[in-house]
Amino acid sequence: MELGTGNADAVLHDTPNILYFIKTAGNGQFKAVGDSIKAQQYGVAFPQGSDLREKVNAALKSLKEDGTYAAIYKKWFGVEPK
Repeated sequence: MELGTGNADAVLHDTPNILYFIKTAGNGQFKAVGDSIKAQQYGVAFPQGSDLREKVNAALKSLKEDGTYAAIYKKWFGVEPK
């Protein structure tokens, strides 16, 4: 908000959220510059013993192997995943 109103010259935020904002709401006014300071991973928690863990892991592996993950990532964030 402050960047859009001119009250700030720059902002620091996590990369996926910034790229999504730029692509969907930035109206061509903003760009991401420089490299990520430190790459972080997102996680999903399941109850102990949940059979969903293996299903989700298998689905994610398949999405990465066949290129679907990269296509979805690029669609929503505008760049290839690292």
